[in-house]
Amino acid sequence: MNYALRFTLAIACVATAWWYAADVASHGYIGLHRGPTDDFYSFWNPSRALLEGADPYSTAVAEQTQKATYGALARDIGLTNNLRLAYPVAGMFPLLLLGWLPFRIADTLMFLLSSALVTFSTPWIRGKWDRDSLLGAALAFASYPIIVAIEMRQPTLFYFGLIAGSFALARSRRFGLAGVAAALAVGKPQVAAPVLLPMLFWTLADWRNRKRFMVTFAASTLMLFAASFWLSPSWLQLWIASLREYVGYVHPSLLVGIFGPKAGCAISSVLLIALCVALWLRRESDLWLLAALSVTIFILVIQAEPYNLVLLLFPVLWAVDNAPRDLPKSMLNLCLVLVWLGNVIGLVLLHENPHGGLGIGMVTAYPIIIPLLIMAVCYCVNPELLQAWDNTAAGP
Repeated sequence: MNYALRFTLAIACVATAWWYAADVASHGYIGLHRGPTDDFYSFWNPSRALLEGADPYSTAVAEQTQKATYGALARDIGLTNNLRLAYPVAGMFPLLLLGWLPFRIADTLMFLLSSALVTFSTPWIRGKWDRDSLLGAALAFASYPIIVAIEMRQPTLFYFGLIAGSFALARSRRFGLAGVAAALAVGKPQVAAPVLLPMLFWTLADWRNRKRFMVTFAASTLMLFAASFWLSPSWLQLWIASLREYVGYVHPSLLVGIFGPKAGCAISSVLLIALCVALWLRRESDLWLLAALSVTIFILVIQAEPYNLVLLLFPVLWAVDNAPRDLPKSMLNLCLVLVWLGNVIGLVLLHENPHGGLGIGMVTAYPIIIPLLIMAVCYCVNPELLQAWDNTAAGP
């Protein structure tokens, strides 16, 4: 299939996906989220409070957010999400100045920033600014979980952009800037960790030439924490308290959802330990391959929120660029087709049965994990496959 035809089909996928998103919004939702505001408001309002010298984790700030979002206090309408700030103070710094702006202006800037980061993330991850990167960016915009994240102004996309930028800078050997970007990305740990962990192991594989990344990352993180304690001395215990509430209203991980809290946490722990072992043993491999492996495992153990699926760009793009044309690759292609076909199915169901069509765009994204897991297992247990499929020669 020539490039012109592929790009035309990609644009058709984008148009269908956003049409589906508009239909979902017409049923009274904004990115599957009720209310006149979006997810960014619960970040912007505490940012404004911090700039004014108030406690961003306070009940008063949370209640302001609830009234703007729900039109009432959460407890009065029986909601468990009290919209208390769930980010560390250090994580607020990159977007802190938006708190000075009126919300509508800040919200528009967040929309533009999120869209730009989704566009740039594909060439950053691939390390190439070519037509295939443009095609990949178009198809990313046709993925409904990413559309939802953009509609919701979900800060996850911003932190994903930071860690993707850090990844690209490290591969191009600009280790100082990569370390600073990685430290800023830690503001959302569950988004940064899947990529940051393999970056740290990869640094150890050639410590003499790459140590600047880890040194800069550590120094930047310490500076951010010091600034956090200066602005809000009690932020750490308040943040930990807010995380306990956060766990109560977000979706559990896929493993916890399938196997239950105890078994799911046990399996998650085993997988993370196995991942660390695999990353150490394969630390001299291409960084992109290591990141793809890490994200595939992490997506099973972090919260199963749709916007976290943006992380799958790392393994999906790697598989599309590098994996052989075997069963896993064929399965991956089929799953990708289902992702974009899901928008068409959702459009039909929305008109026939609104409740049946609302979540179809989310559900079709999860089967991608199956072929990625198959390839991840192959890489870990068969060194010959790893050597054959590795991209080391193409990497820096």
